[in-house]
Amino acid sequence: MKFILVSEDILECDEHGIRKVDVHLSVAHNPSIKHAQAAEVVVFAVGTVMRAEVKMENAYSSIDLVADKISRKLRKYKERKERSKDRSKEKTSEIARRIAESEEELEEEVSEDVKTPDLREIVKVKEFQMPAQTVEDAALCLEYIDHDFYVFRDSETNEINVLYKRNHGGLGLIKPEKA
Repeated sequence: MKFILVSEDILECDEHGIRKVDVHLSVAHNPSIKHAQAAEVVVFAVGTVMRAEVKMENAYSSIDLVADKISRKLRKYKERKERSKDRSKEKTSEIARRIAESEEELEEEVSEDVKTPDLREIVKVKEFQMPAQTVEDAALCLEYIDHDFYVFRDSETNEINVLYKRNHGGLGLIKPEKA
């Protein structure tokens, strides 16, 4: 771990609710991987967690693009927060806690020994708590975790559902059929 001097601009982040920022830079040492330079940023702010990842051929490009991506997410979150101040603080902190738990489960280190698994081979199993939430809250979580899908327990039915980003825009919802 390296320690750096913190500028006044960075100290102002504390005033805006940013509590922690994790930055991971990695290189995949495999010639078959086209975009081997990866930059990942996870921002832990009051009431939410945001994640962005960019993989490019050039490390500097990855860093620049991931900074732009996370800045857009922060700006969008700030604007949304200002528009909907009537939302309860307890609900927002619960969503942030769930996102943080999901992010911890989803973080993986880039391995130098890349092996292509069989498509039917289960290479990782994840288990985590899934408290009930509304579809709207799940859509908000999906927006900030930077993945194409989000698995959640529906607060109305108590069933496990999957919310996903459709290729042609919008969201899709997969829910169990009633017996």
